[in-house]
Amino acid sequence: RRLLPPSDIYNRAAAASVLVENINAKGLRRNIGTGFFIAPGKLLTAFQVIDGATKVRIVGPQRQLIEATEVHAFNRRQDWILFNVAVEGMPSLERDAANSAAIGDRSFFLDVPAEGTRVLVETSLIGKQDLGPAGDRLNISDTLNRRAVGSPLFNEYGEVIGLIGGSLLPGAAFLEDAAFGARSNSLGVASRGTYAVPIALVNDSGSTATTVDGLLDR
Repeated sequence: RRLLPPSDIYNRAAAASVLVENINAKGLRRNIGTGFFIAPGKLLTAFQVIDGATKVRIVGPQRQLIEATEVHAFNRRQDWILFNVAVEGMPSLERDAANSAAIGDRSFFLDVPAEGTRVLVETSLIGKQDLGPAGDRLNISDTLNRRAVGSPLFNEYGEVIGLIGGSLLPGAAFLEDAAFGARSNSLGVASRGTYAVPIALVNDSGSTATTVDGLLDR
């Protein structure tokens, strides 16, 4: 293992990341987030990005639109979903197999201030939370644009330690409600910074395989 310069982490993240569109029954886009490849043909994003979608559409590297219909695995409560998506030439990101993330570690993610624009954000791990049946969360110090939900979170070695997300209530992190803060922890919303789902929670065995249509019945 060797430490990577931020430029290398940016290049790796940008090459393996795509935008993910949540399309409703009228064909309108109701939400947009980010996804990334963790293995050939396996696209990971936060479940909240696609929750309630009639159709899930991927914006490929050449701006081509690719419909994702096959769900390889998912966990709504843990806020992750893995699609089977065949996109030629997309590299995969390496996981942190050692599960070595520790409080105070320097880490990185790509924010998406506008469609077609990604910026590297250097942040740090400021906490870990146990949300019971919903699993653990990593707490990073920075906030981000909602288009970046589902982005990979990296350590200094360029390994994926998590994905940005973790809310138990889709969209809850973006509610501007003063009373909401008092109950935010029970809904998986960070009181400071942003949550990320540890990559160790992602179970890619395929035991929960279904389709996008099938998700609407679960």
